[in-house]
Formats: sequence, C-alpha cells, structure tokens
Amino acid sequence: MRVQDNLALDQSHTFASCTNGFGGRVKCSDTVGGRFKADFKPLHATPSVFTVKVNFLHLGINAPFAAPVKVTITHNGAVVRMDTISDCRESGSGLSCREF
Repeated sequence: MRVQDNLALDQSHTFASCTNGFGGRVKCSDTVGGRFKADFKPLHATPSVFTVKVNFLHLGINAPFAAPVKVTITHNGAVVRMDTISDCRESGSGLSCREF
C-alpha cells in the first residue's frame, strides 16, 4: 500500500499479517514502524467491488499535508488498483480522505 499527497508525503507499507473474514472480507494489521491497518470489504450488491479503509498511524512525519492523495494497492508485485482522492480534510495530526 502506498499513499502520496500533493506535497512531500510518500509512505508505503507492506502488510505481513492479513486474515480472511466472513463474506470475503480481508483485514490487515501491523505495528512495525507505526500502526498500519487495512480493511477490504466486498459490497453486498456487487461482491467483486470492494470498499477499502486504510489507516497509517503513529508515523514520524510532520504536516503540512495537501490533497489530492494518490493511493496505490499492489499485490504479488503487480499494481492492482490506483486512485486519486480529492475530498480530504487536514487536521493537526494528519489527513483524512474519503471517496464515494
């Protein structure tokens, strides 16, 4: 997972621990060098489409941050999905982005 903002943020994390859950859900969580979480959840109406929630917490990085944010998901060495999210809100401790 790679997250880049419109300024200097460029953070990547490779999840070493993921578990399969009920209904095709996949949860990943690691605490090496920060706290990283990812939750991949299939939509009920379209199970081949997933919602993705990602948290990169407690990293040694400083503001400012700026939208848009580019997210790249890589699996087995190949880019699986890439998107740019513009709906972001900056706080004193980070950046929160959503896309619907």
